[in-house]
Amino acid sequence: MEFKRRDVLTFDSGRQVTVEDVKEGGMGLVYICQPGRYSTTTAFKTFKKQYFDENKAVLNSFLKECNTWISLGTHPFICAADRVESINGQPFVEMRSYKNNLGYEIINNKLPKRVKAVMRLALEICLAMVHAGKKIEGFVHRDLKPNNILLGLTGSPVVNATWQDEEELFKGEFFPPWGHAVVTDFGLSKVISELQNDIPSRCVSVKGLKTFLFSKAGKICGTPPYMSPEQCVGRKLDKRSDIYSFGCVLFEMLTGYLVFPARSGDEFIYHHIHSKPPDIKRINPRVPLDFANIITKCLEKKPRHRFTDFMEIYSDIRNTLPIWDKLDKFYNYALRGIFRSSPTRKADDQRLESEAFELLYKAYKFYQLKDDKKAH
Repeated sequence: MEFKRRDVLTFDSGRQVTVEDVKEGGMGLVYICQPGRYSTTTAFKTFKKQYFDENKAVLNSFLKECNTWISLGTHPFICAADRVESINGQPFVEMRSYKNNLGYEIINNKLPKRVKAVMRLALEICLAMVHAGKKIEGFVHRDLKPNNILLGLTGSPVVNATWQDEEELFKGEFFPPWGHAVVTDFGLSKVISELQNDIPSRCVSVKGLKTFLFSKAGKICGTPPYMSPEQCVGRKLDKRSDIYSFGCVLFEMLTGYLVFPARSGDEFIYHHIHSKPPDIKRINPRVPLDFANIITKCLEKKPRHRFTDFMEIYSDIRNTLPIWDKLDKFYNYALRGIFRSSPTRKADDQRLESEAFELLYKAYKFYQLKDDKKAH
């Protein structure tokens, strides 16, 4: 069951929303919807109906992974999934809608020239992955790529900074107008990996870099330009696989090029396993040496030679930033949310967190209504 612009989605719950836009990937569909005059734009993601029809186990897996995504809760650098709706039994996960993704910004806003902004976005992606790892034991995203990193509202109320600091940073090179990083699609690639045993042996076209690669053995799943070496050969994955993918993303953010110049899924697999990544400073001399070394370590072929986790990467990037004393105010809240989760946390902290999330939601609504003054 597929829909087009201006169609009305009528869910089994009785809820209705109007489709404003449709985005299609290799196996998935995203419907950008406007539920009402005063409501924020939201999105509903699903797989194409035939994949659910062909394998009922995938339906259960999809629901399980969507609920896992929902369990991540609200976080400033994670695209929140709110609930699962259905139409005639076909599930749709409701998520927040953002105008652009990182892939768009790399091409259209010349992101490689904004090195300091890239470093700031890298910190935010790290914080999202650390939060997911804290919430879900053994968490692996499996499909970290520019199209799965959206760009959200700059100046969100989650930051702890004075108005003067906001003015200085938000108008500077660290905070261009397209916002902060928001990671999405948690767990959905795992559903695809469970589906692939029922898919004929094939290598899906990598046009648009949105599709997935399937091996003859049915063990390989991911988006070819961003797959780790161990992912390419179907080994068991841990968070260090995501760290390799993160290195591929950073390379692209800073150069405008994929880390390897391949033309097919098979070529990408060969390069990820055998080829040394290009020297990023030769392509973009603006990149600080310390930051280039961080990316090189992320892209090590053997998992044990990479960083152990995203918090380690976060700490190293933080130490390379020249105005960390100010940026620290912007990430202090996110860090508290990750590391101060014990039952003994003070009631005042809980109250402040609740108020901050409420303010963030209100600001987002005003932003969608193009009322920038009230959003800030």
